[in-house]
Amino acid sequence: MPWYVITTKQERFVKQILKANAIELADERFWIGSQHEQNGNFKRAFKNPSNETVYFVEDRLPTLLNILKNDELASV
Repeated sequence: MPWYVITTKQERFVKQILKANAIELADERFWIGSQHEQNGNFKRAFKNPSNETVYFVEDRLPTLLNILKNDELASV
């Protein structure tokens, strides 16, 4: 199953974490940008025509609360 990293963090930090855990991920699987860009990335990522299960992991409560407020992301 394909998976992606959507983050506002710098790519080098994400890659360091993945490398430290022996996880390889192709560059096209990284969607990195500002908070505004991130919302667009969430919408693209969670359009799920195949009805596969989508798992979302987030460590910041404000981000989770913002996603809950967005009707377009109700399935997340």
